[in-house]
Amino acid sequence: MKMLILNGDIIDFCAGKKWTWRQAHTLVIKRILELAASGTMVYYLIGNHDEGLRKLPTVGLGNFHLCNDLTLELENQKVWFVHGDMFDLVVLHAKWLSNRDVLV
Repeated sequence: MKMLILNGDIIDFCAGKKWTWRQAHTLVIKRILELAASGTMVYYLIGNHDEGLRKLPTVGLGNFHLCNDLTLELENQKVWFVHGDMFDLVVLHAKWLSNRDVLV
């Protein structure tokens, strides 16, 4: 089975006023959805820059899954996939420091 794991920050909601959406972004999203439609399991792990998506419930839409973390059994071993922002002390305790609009 083919699998694509997107490990967070795919859409940068933290870009603030600098956020733009270009045709290339649409093409990438379209390709990801095409992969899912053709049988590839797509897992979108939410990161700190797209954390607004965490307000949504864990979602499975056919072969597309939106989740906070993922545990898979690969070659008889459990593997944990996570963006890792929960281990970042700045993100946890001083979120304002990680906001680029404040620093620029």
